[in-house]
Amino acid sequence: MKITLISPYPDITAFGIRTISAYLKEHGHKTQFIFLPDPYGDNLIFGLKRYDDSALDDLISLCRDSDLIGITLMTNFYEGAVQITKKLKPGLKTPIMWGGIHPTIRQEESLEHADIVCVGDGEEAILELVTRMGKAEPYTDIRNLGFKKNGTVIKNPPRSLPHNLDIYPIPDYSLDDQHIMYEGKIRPLTYDLMKTYLENGTVSQYLRKIGYQTMTDRGCPHKCSYCNISNQKEMYDEMGSKYFRARSVENFINELLEIKEMFPFIEAIQFFDDTFFARPVHEIEEFSRGYKEKVGLPFYCQGSPNTITERKMECLVNAGMVYVEMGIQTGSERIKKLYNRNESNEKIIKATELI
Repeated sequence: MKITLISPYPDITAFGIRTISAYLKEHGHKTQFIFLPDPYGDNLIFGLKRYDDSALDDLISLCRDSDLIGITLMTNFYEGAVQITKKLKPGLKTPIMWGGIHPTIRQEESLEHADIVCVGDGEEAILELVTRMGKAEPYTDIRNLGFKKNGTVIKNPPRSLPHNLDIYPIPDYSLDDQHIMYEGKIRPLTYDLMKTYLENGTVSQYLRKIGYQTMTDRGCPHKCSYCNISNQKEMYDEMGSKYFRARSVENFINELLEIKEMFPFIEAIQFFDDTFFARPVHEIEEFSRGYKEKVGLPFYCQGSPNTITERKMECLVNAGMVYVEMGIQTGSERIKKLYNRNESNEKIIKATELI
């Protein structure tokens, strides 16, 4: 089966679909990437077309031999995803699936446009979907997937989460059958274009070095009510499945070593986990030793007041951490209680002093 994966994100890291691609390839399927960076970046701009129709004409040709088309999106990119879907549907009979944060929390709204919606982690559900499609078997009962059939929305329950994230291969950066919209036209994503986009990526702007982004865990130990994580944790809490999971230190260090060999121009790393500091001290110590010895690039990560400690800071700075982002949100006890933030102001001040 051939699966086309489309990303409207400004950054072309697209960790989720790159991991899904690698997993599908590992099981014998073919994948194609098409990156359509939103011209408005991460800004919440509604009511404006993202792409010229003429620029999307080539999209139909690229997708014509696909068995499934997947589009990943957060709410910022909803209107872009609608435009892409409306462009593809009239000329193709290929089912179009939406996945990512927005379809996970707005399933019915997403099914007004997409044929299939993927909720939560996508690897296992999408593999089962394309396997059944390849055998011409029914698939509307697959867990994690939603459908609209004869005007009725089918919402299947979530599947159990794999707690060993090391079963998944590293994100697919092969540049094999990858395309990008550049200067108004969709063209092959070459080594030089990859370098250009990574040079202009979020982490590169922060660190003023060409950066590579990756994730070493999924989820977050916190449950702030304003964050999409709280919705997902509730979904999995009901079935007794732990949402916060982490890859082994050896696993993601091996990923970084492969990426350094593939793209020697990489000068810095961003771990864009929600809270890298949530790892226990012994894992931070293990990471710091291995990273300093084998990778040796400056890096950026995120923490929260309840997870940042002196020992963790000491280890990470020694390993090469040059930038840390910490969410404070508010000092108001009333607001903290309202939005389920459980750190004290003393903790916030202490963590700030440590940084």
